[in-house]
Amino acid sequence: MKLSMESWVEQQKFNVEIRKVFEEAFKCYKASACRAALQFSYLGFALCLRERIFKSDKPEPCTDVEWDRNLNKLRDDETWDSHVFDLANMSHERPKKVFLLSDDLRRQLQYWKDRRNDCAHFKANEIGVEHVESFWSFLRSNLGHFVPINSEDGLLEKINNHYDINKTALGTSVDYLIDKIPQSVKRAKFEVFLSKVKDLFTTSSTSALVGDTVDIYKLTDFIEACFKLDDDFLKDAVIKLILKGKNYRINYLREHPNRVSILTGKEELVRELWKTKLFARSDNDYPLFCALIRNELIPEEQLEEAITRAVSYSKSQLPNSDIDYELLKNNNFEEEFVAYYFTGESPHIGNYMYSNSSANFIAYMMRRITYNSDIVKMICDGYENTSYHPLDVSPKLKKMYEENPTKAGEFKAIATANEFELPSILFPDDEPVEDQATDEDTDDGCPF
Repeated sequence: MKLSMESWVEQQKFNVEIRKVFEEAFKCYKASACRAALQFSYLGFALCLRERIFKSDKPEPCTDVEWDRNLNKLRDDETWDSHVFDLANMSHERPKKVFLLSDDLRRQLQYWKDRRNDCAHFKANEIGVEHVESFWSFLRSNLGHFVPINSEDGLLEKINNHYDINKTALGTSVDYLIDKIPQSVKRAKFEVFLSKVKDLFTTSSTSALVGDTVDIYKLTDFIEACFKLDDDFLKDAVIKLILKGKNYRINYLREHPNRVSILTGKEELVRELWKTKLFARSDNDYPLFCALIRNELIPEEQLEEAITRAVSYSKSQLPNSDIDYELLKNNNFEEEFVAYYFTGESPHIGNYMYSNSSANFIAYMMRRITYNSDIVKMICDGYENTSYHPLDVSPKLKKMYEENPTKAGEFKAIATANEFELPSILFPDDEPVEDQATDEDTDDGCPF
């Protein structure tokens, strides 16, 4: 059976050496060799701190000579582990400290170093399973606090360089920098750090009307990479960053509707989104709208209102997948379309200015809905005056019927049964129905 600590180690971005040391610790633990398990666990922890120091920038006001001396000591197989402890345990009063730790955390560190010494020198203090498991809890809870000073600023500079096309090829994965965040930034500062990253991608404007602009491509690429990292604290900080940016929030979700779950429990934000933002521009918002419905983020009592808005605001925006359309259909999308365009005292199909602007959407829906006599009559009546009709709708419907003979046949059958005159603009090649019947019934004489 896999230990929870094994799963935790797998989720961390440790190097191969550190992983092997922890694997030895787990073998010892399962064999009830608790002293060895604790000693290997402490060694894995120390190796992790050493790696973070190696990857960090020189802290101020440490000189280059002093920093090189520290790094050389960390490379010495005889002294590196004790020097790691010395660097980690420096108090706040030391001007050249490497880690900024609380007094409580430094006391805990001292405690576990003493327990490690108990194991190494087989001292009288008893070491049991509870010690090993407690140290693992200490690691899981506090490893994120062991962040070298200046490592955050160094990481920000690397991120900035990564998105500079003069220094990094366009399309290069940023994952290698995302992996460094838990090692370079304290969990409590994740939100502040992400705000600083956003600032890197923001261009300030001197105009109050224009405002600052954010490079959406860069920020979104960075955010998506953060989501891939298996770190719940970082993901929570990313979600807060997205939700905090009102304009960015909608643009991000348009590009990544699969992330709508970040709106769970945010009823006001969800309503504001579909009520005031979706379908208000030329963007095709159906993927995002359907994602909201699919994830049950729109309350059932508001769903009819939301569907009506989608129908009434759709111009060139169309559901772009059969799965999305089936979802809409199951939520009375077709009924709302018919009600909006073909019923009531002033059906919108008769408002040519309005229907022309929605020509693509109308043709799309007319291909899918089931016709009735009211719908067919309204279309036929709209083309009685050949010089005054919905000009933009006409070619869209004509092309749709040419490409879909089944729907054309359905329309003609209802028109014929009700003696409606077929619009020649939509069906230019059709002779009048009665003329067709006359030709068929003509008899030149006795067949014999």
